[in-house]
Amino acid sequence: MKQPGRLDAFQVFLRIRKSMDSRLPFSLIRLNYGEGIMLGYPDVMNRGDVNYHMRMWFEKATLKSRLIYKDGFLRKTLGRLFSTWSEQDVLVLADGLKDSVRQADVVGTPLRSSVPQHRYLAEVEMSLARLHLVDESSLTTFAAIHRLLNYALLYRPLLEGRDFVGIISSRDVVQKLRRSFGMGEVRWYKIRSQPDYPNDVLTPHYPDGFNEIGETLKVPYPGALFLVGAGICGKIYCQWIKERGGVAVDIGSMFDSWAGVGRTGRFVRSFDVYERYPRISRVEAVARYNAIADVQQNIPGIDADADYLSALPECW
Repeated sequence: MKQPGRLDAFQVFLRIRKSMDSRLPFSLIRLNYGEGIMLGYPDVMNRGDVNYHMRMWFEKATLKSRLIYKDGFLRKTLGRLFSTWSEQDVLVLADGLKDSVRQADVVGTPLRSSVPQHRYLAEVEMSLARLHLVDESSLTTFAAIHRLLNYALLYRPLLEGRDFVGIISSRDVVQKLRRSFGMGEVRWYKIRSQPDYPNDVLTPHYPDGFNEIGETLKVPYPGALFLVGAGICGKIYCQWIKERGGVAVDIGSMFDSWAGVGRTGRFVRSFDVYERYPRISRVEAVARYNAIADVQQNIPGIDADADYLSALPECW
């Protein structure tokens, strides 16, 4: 698997913007813990691990399930023994995830230094190599690219003044985005959230909501931008958007942070940064990126004099 020479946030931004301006289909997806479970099934991972995690991702949170999940032994034992999903249900996700990796234009993968820290990160690396999903010609970036883009305030030039942006998420950030970036139509495909941070959607995300999005997802014109935060299913949604001519960017838990729900602790995730910095120069953005990426993410900085940076706006 390709490790050196990953695209930084500015290079990723330029590729997204080029696809939008050229009206060419594009998909950026990220692989992390959860993807390691499903990506490796059935070649690397077993059905027991898949059952356990699908319960956590998709089942409605009841008092009984919360009590079970609080107990580590019961969580692992019962989660592996029982499943409400057929083998076909599981394979739709597993095969769809593999295909989304093969067809993606840029794939975010974990840092090799992070792999020993979590079993399922190792499964990502093992599955990518064993199944030949990426090779030396593949364009890769960091699994944390959704945060890196936020560090440099690069969502603003992607979103500002757009006549259309599609969103697939469990979090309502529509008015916040419209107010901050002066966008036109924001089409929200609303999905049920994971049990720990519930919303008001009653339809199960999988398979019901998943199938509904497959039927209703419309890309209004080639190159239309979609931001996607929908876990395992989100990688497949990105592929569907690309197949229908759109530009899909997997921003995952950034939606939670922007909405003030769940993973909001780190200031670098916050949407408030766009209010604190109404405008930022290219030089300032690069300096900010270098300072935060190194300290917060153990990700190498970039050369402030790199030629490709001249393709960026002077400020945004």
